[in-house]
Amino acid sequence: MESSIFWMALLTSIGGTAALLGLAVWLGKSWVGKRIEADVQHTYNAKLEKEKAELQKQIEQFKQELTNSSDVVQKQRGKKAEVYEKLVSSLFIMHRTYLAQKDDDAADFEEGDAEKKQHFLSFYDEILPQVVTWGSEKVIENLTKTLNSDTDFFEKYEASIIPILSAIREDLGYKDKEGSLFNLFG
Repeated sequence: MESSIFWMALLTSIGGTAALLGLAVWLGKSWVGKRIEADVQHTYNAKLEKEKAELQKQIEQFKQELTNSSDVVQKQRGKKAEVYEKLVSSLFIMHRTYLAQKDDDAADFEEGDAEKKQHFLSFYDEILPQVVTWGSEKVIENLTKTLNSDTDFFEKYEASIIPILSAIREDLGYKDKEGSLFNLFG
């Protein structure tokens, strides 16, 4: 009987040890797996955060560039509007002067018209260079066609000025209905 107790104790001891060893292996494997998984997850999270930070930095740079670009466009638009206002004013003054001379049948400026004469000269000395510098290609093209036209600008004033005015308004961002500018002269 003693030998059977011995064998039973031995088997129980070996069985218990094996069970404990199996449990230890399973727990170790599970723990190591979790540690490896956590380490890999941490590495990817760190890389992801680094990429997010880099992308956020790029987004902020693009926003700043866009803001700077927008500021430049606004300043250019303001300068263009100022130059275009001078151009349109000059064209209107020249036309009024032409009509006054035509009505008076005067071939030249009267003595009292020194200011009007100066305005004509300033058109070529001051306004035209500014239009060349700040005007859009379409404005310059229409103005050139008008100034170099074989027909008398003032005789065909409305037909001559409408393309210039349309190009100016388009360059400043306005979208006019077709023919709306003709109504100004109608």
